[in-house]
Amino acid sequence: MMSASNAQPLTILAIEPVFADFRHATVNAYLLRALALASGSARIVFAAHPDHYAEVLTAAPGLADRIEFRPIDVVPPGGITFTRFRFHARALLRGVDAVQANCVICLGMTPETLFACGVLRLRHPSLPVIAVLHGHLSHMVGWRSRDPRRRWFDHRSSLRAAAMAGIRFVVLEEYVKRAGLELGLLAGAQCDVWLLPIADGECVASPPPLRTSRLNLGFLGFARPEKGFDNFLALLAQADALGADWYDFSLVGSALASDYSDLPDRLIVVPGVADRTNYVAAVRSVDYACIFLDNDTYRLTSSGSVIDAIAALRPMIGLETSSTRAMFDGHRVGYFCRSMDELRGLIANRDALFDAVRYREFQEGLLALRRGRTPAELAGPIGETIRTVMRR
Repeated sequence: MMSASNAQPLTILAIEPVFADFRHATVNAYLLRALALASGSARIVFAAHPDHYAEVLTAAPGLADRIEFRPIDVVPPGGITFTRFRFHARALLRGVDAVQANCVICLGMTPETLFACGVLRLRHPSLPVIAVLHGHLSHMVGWRSRDPRRRWFDHRSSLRAAAMAGIRFVVLEEYVKRAGLELGLLAGAQCDVWLLPIADGECVASPPPLRTSRLNLGFLGFARPEKGFDNFLALLAQADALGADWYDFSLVGSALASDYSDLPDRLIVVPGVADRTNYVAAVRSVDYACIFLDNDTYRLTSSGSVIDAIAALRPMIGLETSSTRAMFDGHRVGYFCRSMDELRGLIANRDALFDAVRYREFQEGLLALRRGRTPAELAGPIGETIRTVMRR
């Protein structure tokens, strides 16, 4: 993929201005791998905090041979501030000037970042800028301050400003784009879809068999109310009430909220979100992944926990919502019930959860969902987005 003049290779600046630690490192690593595969002879420069870059290389060591690294500072999180906007704008402007970028891909997003992308376009009107809205759209709905000073600088205003500046948006699931279009947040002609990537090295080669005596029901990732951890604890309490001692319950991750400081003794906590190797091993120890996707958050954001379950071919248990229906697109990947009462009944039904034939059918559905998510398969959509913005 060459520049318009065909004299020098295209230079793509990919930047992570938001996270300075392990968060989004695996996603960024495999998006960068797909970008490298899509870009041919293009020069790729990754600007990130050194600690984040180290986590990216842990997830995908071979990237060091394909991309250049540009260290940047990252402002700690904490509200929407003008200081962070100026910081992000400087990082983008200096990065573009330093590497003579022909295209910019912003991998981390806050309102300040979107405004900064708009400033970058004002300074370089012909420079293509791609903004990956990883979860960012979920903040666009719901309560909004009535204070005009806050509204001018909030999530919705930032998206509107970026759209007017000609930023190309990317969301990480088809259903997120559909919801964004239905809610009037996105314009179809200005938004592409790159599926949330699966780390191909983390995929199990063949569907693991269902165990016959005990089942491990696992909650994956950070325990938060919006991820349904209260529902997971309710299932554990129901199993205790029934004397269903053939279940183990695991939190594969950590509890961040103070409400969860006193967890049941029976709950097995396997820390490891920050240690990807331990985390993947713990996900593979689960028989069913307990997934609760509320309509307020997950209709507009992708779920890394779901992707982890898909990679490990672990069927799921949860509540049926419009988010789960959209995400799984007709594939049968587990037991999704219409209410907590129905879900409690499922926990009481030992025969259903130990049904090896149905379990294998669920794994076939997961295999279907896994297709199209490896870096090699994502290279096509990513390359098409870059070609589209470069033609303008």
